[in-house]
Amino acid sequence: MVSTLDSYNSTPTAIQKPKIFYGWYIVTVGFLAQVNCAFHMSSTLSVFLKPLTEDLAVSRGLFSVLRSGEILLAGALAPLIGPLVDRYGGRWLMAGGALSAGIGFVLLSQASAFWQFLLVRWVFVAVGGVLMCQMVVSVTISRWFVRKRGRAIAIASLGQGSAKVLIPIVTATLFVWVGWRSTWAIFGLLTLVLVVIPAAVFMRRSPEEMGLMPDGAHAPAQFGAVAEPRRAAELVCRGDDSRLVAPRNHRHAHVLDYLFHVRHGQRWHRRSQSPCVCLTSPILALARWWPRPR
Repeated sequence: MVSTLDSYNSTPTAIQKPKIFYGWYIVTVGFLAQVNCAFHMSSTLSVFLKPLTEDLAVSRGLFSVLRSGEILLAGALAPLIGPLVDRYGGRWLMAGGALSAGIGFVLLSQASAFWQFLLVRWVFVAVGGVLMCQMVVSVTISRWFVRKRGRAIAIASLGQGSAKVLIPIVTATLFVWVGWRSTWAIFGLLTLVLVVIPAAVFMRRSPEEMGLMPDGAHAPAQFGAVAEPRRAAELVCRGDDSRLVAPRNHRHAHVLDYLFHVRHGQRWHRRSQSPCVCLTSPILALARWWPRPR
């Protein structure tokens, strides 16, 4: 018991807080993904309406089926993509979706019939858009931010909002300079460069994978994965104790050891300890704020 208390009372090790929280890199990648999502939206597709209907010999009424099918396809895929984001994170979903959409844009430049254009849009572009756009970006950012979650998601969403205004203008300019086929090819290359590479390099599932906390909060090393005892009680009460470890180097760690029978470095067990933690959470909060000896 003495050796355990000695280890609790050892000098804490300070963690150097990074200058820029890594979550803002996640927001930046999300911003780029949202910009690229505007490449296949109705506002951009409408710029190609006249040349596409003329070159592919299709009526405008039949051409409208294209976008309607994409919306239905996106709605059908959303319930399938959601569990994948929860289980695997957004890194490879975004990279794979951007790769699919980029390849689809390049293939659109080679379409010689409307059925080819329709097939490429539905199989490559629409599926890729679901994987790299709103839902995946928002869920991933939500894991990195709590207090600043609204601000972070708003910044990422700004990419799509601004792109809806600017991309049609850029599209019309490129259409005049290089034609509609080369414009689709340029969109494909931009998607591969701006989303595939950043998503594969910078995206991470959660801050815990990098030893960080949401919002860049500073967590002393002596408290393990959870810095505050009150937060520890809340996690166990909710049954979310998978990331909870016994606190170290705390003056009142022996109180917790007495209450929960936790040995140094072992995990807290949900079934036997959760009721005790829930009932004694005020004691945990008091232990956190108890003055330390000088």
